[in-house]
Amino acid sequence: MTAGIPCRAAGLATAVWALAGGLALHHAAHAVTALRFGRCVPGVAVRAVPGIAIPVLVAVAPNALAPWLLVLLPAAEAIAHLLYARTLSARRRKAAAA
Repeated sequence: MTAGIPCRAAGLATAVWALAGGLALHHAAHAVTALRFGRCVPGVAVRAVPGIAIPVLVAVAPNALAPWLLVLLPAAEAIAHLLYARTLSARRRKAAAA
């Protein structure tokens, strides 16, 4: 029982590291694709910088952050991206209708 607790903690740390790294790579790939297809750099940077920086912070400095922050930061970043995408999509639809 006692040995199982550190093993679970090590597994969770590895999972947080892998998920944060995957999220950062996803946003980096999305940014490169957007730039490749002609999106403007400032428009891509608004989404790419936080989408890459927050997961990298979580992956690089997990010991410096409280455990609840390791979960909250990537979740908040993902929710913020979804809300931003929804707002941007509504603006584009409104501009296309005008």
